[in-house]
Amino acid sequence: MLYRVDQYVLDLRKFELRKDGCPVPAEPQVLSLLFLLVENRDRLVSKDELIDAIWDGRAVSDSAISSRIKTARKLLGDDGDAQRLIRTVHGKGFRFVGPVSEEETMVDGIVLDAHAPAEARKRPILIPTLGVAALVLIGTLLWAPWQTKAVTVTVEPASASQESEALARDFTAKLGMMTGVNDGAMRLLDRTGSEKADLRFHVDASAEGPEIASNLVLLDRRGELLWSKGFRQPRAKLSDLKQQLAYTGGKVLDCTLETIAERKPRLDPQVVKLYLNACAAYADQTETNIFDIERTFEKVVEVAPRFQPGWRSLLLAEASTLDDYYEPTEADLGRARKILAAAQKINPAMPEIPLLQSGLAPQTAMTDRMRFLEMAVRSSPEDGDIAMIHSQYLLKVGRLKEAVAEATRSVRDDPLSPANRQAAVMALGIAGRVPEAEQELRDAEVLWPGASTVREARFTLYLRIGDAKEAMRFRESGAPMPSMSPYVGSFLIARANPTPANVELALRDARALYARTPIAISHLSQTLGEFHREEELFPILLNWPYPDKVDQVTDVLFRPALNDFRHDPRFMRVAARLGLLQYWQSSGQWPDFCFDADLPYDCKREAAAALRSPRA
Repeated sequence: MLYRVDQYVLDLRKFELRKDGCPVPAEPQVLSLLFLLVENRDRLVSKDELIDAIWDGRAVSDSAISSRIKTARKLLGDDGDAQRLIRTVHGKGFRFVGPVSEEETMVDGIVLDAHAPAEARKRPILIPTLGVAALVLIGTLLWAPWQTKAVTVTVEPASASQESEALARDFTAKLGMMTGVNDGAMRLLDRTGSEKADLRFHVDASAEGPEIASNLVLLDRRGELLWSKGFRQPRAKLSDLKQQLAYTGGKVLDCTLETIAERKPRLDPQVVKLYLNACAAYADQTETNIFDIERTFEKVVEVAPRFQPGWRSLLLAEASTLDDYYEPTEADLGRARKILAAAQKINPAMPEIPLLQSGLAPQTAMTDRMRFLEMAVRSSPEDGDIAMIHSQYLLKVGRLKEAVAEATRSVRDDPLSPANRQAAVMALGIAGRVPEAEQELRDAEVLWPGASTVREARFTLYLRIGDAKEAMRFRESGAPMPSMSPYVGSFLIARANPTPANVELALRDARALYARTPIAISHLSQTLGEFHREEELFPILLNWPYPDKVDQVTDVLFRPALNDFRHDPRFMRVAARLGLLQYWQSSGQWPDFCFDADLPYDCKREAAAALRSPRA
């Protein structure tokens, strides 16, 4: 049976959603939900029915159900406000209310798509058409093979020390926040069930002079070692230690579930250990170790070439390296293209493939970069890492509201990630929503009181966007902070106390830094915008000679300090120079500021003029 909803076709036989004849990437679990709702469109489908059919009766949180419903709506062009197709009946369930028509083509008693090619319609089909209950089961198994039975996990202290007990309790609480626990993929047991658990964490800690040393060990059901790692922090940074344990351990747990799901062929235990070590290192990545991490993931896929999570991790590491850490050489780009080609042969539908394609596109080719990123998001709508990267690019093109939505989603999907929370704070700040950014910081402070990552996020927000005097208090406390160079110091002093002398010193330092290194264009742009020197900034950006470093400019263009700069119609010529204008026109996705009530020009009209003479 085929169900047509607007321009979409739900094909039960192929377990597929198509739009205008082309398959729409969708998770099997979400497809199963859609089939269930459409087939039962004449009545309300309760939450209990959804859980029984989609999750095999396992305990599932309301947020997990809402997330799948939201994704199903998005696939069909619906949303939670309009509820044009899928209606929520609060406290009871969901109902498909959109217009549905049934279509079928019969060949020897077999239902075929009437829009399929003639040769496909003639081909004999040996498998009878499946009912929705069977498809729901298949979709669930495809969604996560190991979830036919939730993986059970325990955490216990490895010794009776006070430090071990405290860290074990905190680690258990943080694991309880993971998405896998909330959607039923895994279940936390108390210590009395440790002998029956599939996976067991042992937490050991001891005070050694001015430091606390901790060791985290993961064992399987048989008590065999899967992974271990040591951590060490000063006593005063206990929250940093707890954060490291939770985030690293959580990532390793996610990766362990992936190895459990790999049934054919079974992974060699040494490959499992290699993969888990790489996952742990990636959780604690720095600019210096990212290359070693990539090499480790490469070894994993060399030994286990059909292990797709290994490929996905390698692709993500490559994309992050191209985007975040350094200026790639031709050799680096060639290596990334080689990995991309190899991964496409394994499975061209992996969402990290378009993610890496986006990173390989020239920085001025924003249309291509965003198109690839949106493909990645559609393919994996609940991946916190992809959502965070998507958010960063949305900020670069001025789509601030959507950037905030993606950044906050990345926190929801990966609540233990310090990087995602920092990104959410800055996205809110750049969007001018400083009170909400401060609330996000307070939420992070509840989780990790006094943690360095929380202090750094607060300082960075106040340095560039929020209360500069608050940033000054952080700076004067003596605690190490990012961006503490003398150049940034004079900028902060001028923001906190904008006397003519302070402002001139900040401007002089910003110009000197830019003269030494062109990638300091972001700091120069922020400084000139902050102190209303737009006339100096326009010629610099209109003649920007580094097309391979456009990101250094777009990182700052949509911050509040450059509001007056954007409100000058010449900004559209700058946007044309940087490749932004071409993206806005081709995609139809115009930046938020174009809808400001006080904008003194029409974006589309100025855009057309700027593309005719971008340097005029």
